[in-house]
Amino acid sequence: MEIIKGSIPLGLIAAFAGAVIPVYVLATGLQTDLQTEFHKELPARGPIPFAVFDHDANGFITAEEFEATRNARMAMKASENRPMHGKTNMCSFTGIDKDGDDEISRNEFASHQSERRHNMMSKQ
Repeated sequence: MEIIKGSIPLGLIAAFAGAVIPVYVLATGLQTDLQTEFHKELPARGPIPFAVFDHDANGFITAEEFEATRNARMAMKASENRPMHGKTNMCSFTGIDKDGDDEISRNEFASHQSERRHNMMSKQ
């Protein structure tokens, strides 16, 4: 598969060979190919595991990895004509990166997910 280089909007949906294929190209130059393990492991529903966000498996999530994963999930939903529940109240990278070091650690990620579950349960 050819990797498209250049400046295109995040989460762009492109038609290729009669199928709808999400294309993810960040302004930083990070390209995500649909054939990677990252895309195969991206769950269609529910929380996205830390390992899926951590593309380079270095134990931290960068802003680029975070945005690429989140945009991939939204593109996946759009390609399946599924609603984007919770899109308006999605947390930002900086909201999860509590220590402000421009990386999300496993502990920060787990703390965030625990807080989200608690908030969801208290609304019921």
